[in-house]
Amino acid sequence: MNGGDAVFTPSTFNTEALTTKTAALLTRRFGSGRVQVGPASMAGEDFGRYHRADEKIESMIFWVGGVPKAQWDAAAGDPARLPSLHSPFWAPDAEAVIETASEAMVTAAMGVFGKKG
Repeated sequence: MNGGDAVFTPSTFNTEALTTKTAALLTRRFGSGRVQVGPASMAGEDFGRYHRADEKIESMIFWVGGVPKAQWDAAAGDPARLPSLHSPFWAPDAEAVIETASEAMVTAAMGVFGKKG
């Protein structure tokens, strides 16, 4: 703390244009059954500060699901019925998650840089 200033991580703000564009790219890449728009949350990440410092900088956060397919099916596709990321019961299918997350990040980055994927 510096001079009484509190240190905190503010909630991340998803800018509409980047979010819409990226969701469309991910849907085209993975199919509509694998891309979902989730409810707003108070999740915070430090990169969210960039948009807060300069509104010309677009920002968004997305999550890549990680539970094995059988567990997803048993939860009827409802993320609220699954262990959260910080739960000790969260046990992702690591190989599938790493593969999908890598592909999703490249797809999103290519969209930012104007490349076709």
